[in-house]
Amino acid sequence: MPRLEEITRGAVVKEDLLKFDGRPLFLERRAYSVEYEFSDGEMDLYRRVTEYVRGKFNRAEHLAKGEAPC
Repeated sequence: MPRLEEITRGAVVKEDLLKFDGRPLFLERRAYSVEYEFSDGEMDLYRRVTEYVRGKFNRAEHLAKGEAPC
């Protein structure tokens, strides 16, 4: 399997793209976190979805390695 560096060598990232006048094509992205509390129902949904996604991800990893899925 090729390494990430081999796959991305020479790749153009959007942060390097410029308009014809030399200005950046995309504005700088500034991300921030907002704290809030889940209701009991939201927390239950979050936990169930997280468990489902982790299970599918782990299964996909095993299949990609040629292993039997858990």
